[in-house]
Amino acid sequence: MRLLVSCIALDAKHDVLLAREQARQIAAHLSLQRQDQIRLATAVCEMARNAFRYAGEGRVEFLVEGRTTPQSFVTCVTGRGLSIPGPSSTFKGRHLVDDFEVHSVPLVGTTVKLKKLLPAGVPALTAERVALITE
Repeated sequence: MRLLVSCIALDAKHDVLLAREQARQIAAHLSLQRQDQIRLATAVCEMARNAFRYAGEGRVEFLVEGRTTPQSFVTCVTGRGLSIPGPSSTFKGRHLVDDFEVHSVPLVGTTVKLKKLLPAGVPALTAERVALITE
């Protein structure tokens, strides 16, 4: 199950900072510890900055994945257009998240998927709970 929490178009420089702040706020609503909120927000900011810098535009999607606990807070950052050569060696800081995937297609773009497991004991999120978070 994938539930969309929010998405941001990366059309201007300030959208990168908006993505960072929104990542931190959503992580807080999902009961991640403060240090994990900061780590995730930092990773999202760096990936959004790369997408905007290399592609000139992009998109950040915030999702919750999984049917049962522990679910994951997933952020997909996509840059359209130019892809990044050798992306696996380009991105550092994998320690900021629990899982990290890069998919790059020349002349199409690059998608980076960041995944953070939700803490044990957090009740499974439903579409209704996600709707409350987005409000």
